[in-house]
Amino acid sequence: MYVIIGNLGKKLRNLAKVLVLLLALGVLVPGAIALYNRYGPAVSTWLQEKSQEVGPMRTEPLEKTWFERAIDQYVIKLQDFYYEERE
Repeated sequence: MYVIIGNLGKKLRNLAKVLVLLLALGVLVPGAIALYNRYGPAVSTWLQEKSQEVGPMRTEPLEKTWFERAIDQYVIKLQDFYYEERE
């Protein structure tokens, strides 16, 4: 009988620790689920949108406008000019 009463304080402390842990888990788990339900769909749709984007090799349109062709020619001539300057 003395052993049970002697360890009663230690047992009560351990019981209190377990109850506090269960209470914390009982509060944190529903909170985490609520956060996931709020932000989860937004993240999943964002990932779907990112996966549907076209890769960098296919971003240029097949037909260029006259302005794009003129800019391309200008850039090529400018590059040639600078390469001639280096040599």
